[in-house]
Amino acid sequence: PGYQSLSQALVGKAPGVFMGLDGKLIVRAILSINVPVHPIWDIDGHVFDDEPPMDLSSIESIYIIKSLAGTTRYGSRGAGGVVVVKTTYGSFNDIEAKRKKIATQYTNKNYYYDDALLINDKEFNTNAYTNMLIGFKNKEKAIDYYQKTLKASIKSYDDHISVAQLFYSYYKDVNISRQLLSDLATKHHKNVEVLKIIAYQFQFLGLSKEAVSTYKSIFKLRPKYAQSYRDLANAYVENDEFKKGWRLYMSYVLQGNDVSGEGIGEILYNEMEFLYYHKKNQTSMRNVFTPKSKDVSDFSNDVRIVIEWSSSEAEFDLEFVNQEKQSYVFEHSLAANENLITDEKQKGYTSKEFIVNQIGEGDWLVNITYKGNKKPAPTYFKITQYFNWGKAHQTKKIKVVKFQNERDKIQLLILNKQVLLASN
Repeated sequence: PGYQSLSQALVGKAPGVFMGLDGKLIVRAILSINVPVHPIWDIDGHVFDDEPPMDLSSIESIYIIKSLAGTTRYGSRGAGGVVVVKTTYGSFNDIEAKRKKIATQYTNKNYYYDDALLINDKEFNTNAYTNMLIGFKNKEKAIDYYQKTLKASIKSYDDHISVAQLFYSYYKDVNISRQLLSDLATKHHKNVEVLKIIAYQFQFLGLSKEAVSTYKSIFKLRPKYAQSYRDLANAYVENDEFKKGWRLYMSYVLQGNDVSGEGIGEILYNEMEFLYYHKKNQTSMRNVFTPKSKDVSDFSNDVRIVIEWSSSEAEFDLEFVNQEKQSYVFEHSLAANENLITDEKQKGYTSKEFIVNQIGEGDWLVNITYKGNKKPAPTYFKITQYFNWGKAHQTKKIKVVKFQNERDKIQLLILNKQVLLASN
């Protein structure tokens, strides 16, 4: 009752909730420093862009929704989060509530019509060379043919990568794949994009030491890129070198880099929070670190998805479909998301994270529509799914897919309770 508005009352009462420079509430990370994204207000089922005047003594409960899972039903209007208020009257009694049709204006009218193609992961890397190698009776004859005949004739690095993947997926020999990828990394030791793709492959294969070595090479070539810090720090953590990982994360922060945004800063800070809550004794933390979440339960979620792409020029749409078939599309293109693309270019990163705090009943789908990268070279996407993110029984799964040309919408992931249980 002592506050003039609900916004003022909420500041400091929930993690990550603060007042923007324009005097309006912010409940999710800022998309860019100059363009704050404010929440919408759901008052007894009526939805408003700005906080409407209300009698604070009539409030029964307040829910602050930040996650993708919670805001999808509001469509793109919920990008900045949602403040859901229930009053003791059960019906918002302000004059604005008379406009009952206002809620439909903000309802997500975009629905998924089962138009995504289902493609086996192996099909992304199949080509004429891999088809030749499948025809051999054993891996010894296949690798001998590759070394003596195919290797010299294959001109593109991505075809060599496809061959390396084949020896793991078809012949079940990770050592051959490791050697082929290592040879390729030596050959392209000054090409950051190729090295990044090779590092993706090492991480997919579970070769954490090789991934660390490759990301070190990238860091030397791009020491000022935010992505270089994150990738090498993350690779250290995957290799159980928690102290080195923490020092690199903290080095980025102590240089004064912004970690409040929804881009690379959010990814870095979330991964630092993970180390803070779960590996604190193994990192030898000497610097003061203040987590955004008040405790590990507030930090934990059912699924965290980190999507990375090899080319900074890649354009694509990511579609998230909830259990009610409602669709939310993240558009990664200069035309649709100029502020984000500018932020990526300035800071040097090519990654994005999404959180689903509660899977619930039914299926969540993640689809992608690839639109090219302004050059003939392919774009590789690394998709890391963290199941039970931030919890003691957290697990993860990595997949890497390649897009050579523009494609129709393709289903990348399916998420449900069965997938969550199987991950344990």
